[in-house]
Amino acid sequence: RRPRRRRAAQRGRASARQGSQSLPPARFPERTPARAMLKSMMRRTAVVRAIITSETLIVNWADGHTSRFHHRWLRDHCPQSLHPTSGQRELPLEALSAKVKPERIFFGQTGTGGQTLEVLWPGESEATLAPHKSTFCATWLRDKCYSQEERHRRAAAKTSRRSELLALAQIDAPLPACIPYEKINADKQNPAGPQPYVLACLQQLEERGFCRISGVPASVDATRELASQLGIIQETFYGRMWDTGGAGEDDKEQADAMTDTAYSSVTLPLHTDGTYLEHQPGLQLFNCTAQPPATASEPL
Repeated sequence: RRPRRRRAAQRGRASARQGSQSLPPARFPERTPARAMLKSMMRRTAVVRAIITSETLIVNWADGHTSRFHHRWLRDHCPQSLHPTSGQRELPLEALSAKVKPERIFFGQTGTGGQTLEVLWPGESEATLAPHKSTFCATWLRDKCYSQEERHRRAAAKTSRRSELLALAQIDAPLPACIPYEKINADKQNPAGPQPYVLACLQQLEERGFCRISGVPASVDATRELASQLGIIQETFYGRMWDTGGAGEDDKEQADAMTDTAYSSVTLPLHTDGTYLEHQPGLQLFNCTAQPPATASEPL
């Protein structure tokens, strides 16, 4: 009787493994301020168990959180069903069976040592009638968890980040340093590689809402090239680029006709440009070729 009970228990454990996978408790570095943060990040993205149910794949994380991913959502977001170069989906949503359900799940590793969850889909639920395997990075799954708890956490993180940016944007905050034009211009020589000075401009734009670039030549061509490095120049009924307050004949005619106060010497307070355009500008670039000396109240 004892051997038969043992064999029956072993068969029960073997069948249970097909519907769930568990890992031994992960070991993390000892506690120090930096290591505690690393430990928290590691626990957040470490899967300790995954269980297949009738509707969802339940994932238990090392930090105690539980995610529930619907089978159809998982199959629709399969990384192996994307075009290898464009990254676009190759599996139409209407091609997915409403009753799609994983057959088995496995744990694996990425090339950099990260954890993966491999999901095997049966052939009868596939359009090709051949079994399909999806490999999900554990970090990606946790970032895409759509539980209420994770949604609230992400919303709180955005609110915190917004508060940080608002604090940086206060009038009395120190001005960011000017970024040299020649450094940004040198980034053009490495179009497929890192462009640290262009990145610095974009970071200042995100954090402060503006950035300052020094040494830009006083020409339309140089201004256009700089603008092209930071984004796509938008077409408007003014043109793609134009002068304001310059010494050219067109500028004098505009100033005399007063068709736009930007061509005059009238002080312009804080305002938003282009609200009447179909596509409002996201960024504006001004190449200031002449300006009065900066003062304490007007540092720009």
